[in-house]
Amino acid sequence: MRILIFVYTLMLLCMQYAAAFLVDSGEGGSVEFAWFAVWKSWSPDIKVSFVISLLFPIYYYVVLASRYKTFGMDDVFAGCIFLCGVLEYGMLAETGERRYHGNFAWGLQLAVFLVWFVSVKKFCRFNRDYNVDGKWERRKVLAGWIILLMQGFSGIYYIAQLLCIEGKWY
Repeated sequence: MRILIFVYTLMLLCMQYAAAFLVDSGEGGSVEFAWFAVWKSWSPDIKVSFVISLLFPIYYYVVLASRYKTFGMDDVFAGCIFLCGVLEYGMLAETGERRYHGNFAWGLQLAVFLVWFVSVKKFCRFNRDYNVDGKWERRKVLAGWIILLMQGFSGIYYIAQLLCIEGKWY
């Protein structure tokens, strides 16, 4: 039964690829390998964009999770999905009019959400379950909360800027 689900999914993906890229839609698009070409058009510095968008998960995994050994299979799963998203968006691009639409970024965006979800869930569980003793350990946790709140407020501000154009809310 499981093989039928796999075959059905593979057939569906092949049909979607054929409908999008093999049938002439008038836009003349296909898929090519373009190392970070689309990504560079949207971000002047990809490394800085990584750090800005993933500052809290990076902080959590480097400072807290590595110290208290809280890694699990959900971290591995989120990391693998993130790696696939980075490779997909970094390597592939559409040609023609849709080249800079960034359609291969959807996987990366979902992966970033998953990494955030797992790290925030673990951080909240860490705050509940571990008795953090010592001044430096409490400061590390406080720094995590500050980073999380700063990124949360910057996200709210960003969405507000998207929704408010020329003084009108959309």
